[in-house]
Amino acid sequence: ANGVPLSCAVVKEGGVYRMYLIANDGAAYYLSSADGVNWSPPGTTQLVVHGAPFAWNGSGLEGISIRRESPASMEMWYGGQTLNGEYSIGQATNP
Repeated sequence: ANGVPLSCAVVKEGGVYRMYLIANDGAAYYLSSADGVNWSPPGTTQLVVHGAPFAWNGSGLEGISIRRESPASMEMWYGGQTLNGEYSIGQATNP
């Protein structure tokens, strides 16, 4: 990630640890590891970026929760905040 991790979720599938994190740069990232200690280079896979200044997530992203039914199917929930402090929950999915 291109910032300091604020929150993360880690899932182990087979022999691979998968980390989904929200960083203080306002984006969500994916990292992987074979041992849970050494992770793929930070910032290589960006999943979600905070929105435009007046969007529901324009002030940044917070919190993260992951649900995987299979390696090919993932749901991610995360919080977003507007510039005036209102919070909402967003969902991102892959196929």
